[in-house]
Amino acid sequence: MCGRMVPVGEATPLRLLRPAVAALVAADRPDRAPGGLICEEDLRTYRRRHV
Repeated sequence: MCGRMVPVGEATPLRLLRPAVAALVAADRPDRAPGGLICEEDLRTYRRRHV
């Protein structure tokens, strides 16, 4: 998502995100690939926004 290169083990498939977090990602990045990955740092950011 962010364009950085991270090891696969440090990224989460977008399809595994909770619906509310996935909706935040989709609002910010409507161009994201459904089979894409999100790095842990970005995922933490979206989780904080959700809370």
